[in-house]
Order: sequence, then C-alpha cells, then structure tokens
Amino acid sequence: MVEKNRRTKNIQVRVTDDEKEAIEKEANRAGLSMASYVRTTLLNNVQSAKPVKP
Repeated sequence: MVEKNRRTKNIQVRVTDDEKEAIEKEANRAGLSMASYVRTTLLNNVQSAKPVKP
C-alpha cells in the first residue's frame, strides 16, 4: 500500500556544533526526533523578516 503523505524530500540546513547541540536538546526535551522537532518548529512558527501587508 502506498502512503499518500510519505515524506520523500530533503532539506539541508547548515548549523554550527553549538546550534546542533541546542536543537538536539530541545527535541529531546519535547520528546521528538530532530526531524519532527525541526518540521514542527518551522511549520508552526513562520515569521517574516518584512512586515506583511494586508
């Protein structure tokens, strides 16, 4: 059976050792894998660098 929402795409992000460690700690604290933590954080906290015009 083929899953409809199967994750097949990758996004690479470069981080420092300290940033990676901080992300891992936050993911562990949230009880999530790093991938789930990053996905959830990015998709739920989108902020624009520029003010969004109505």
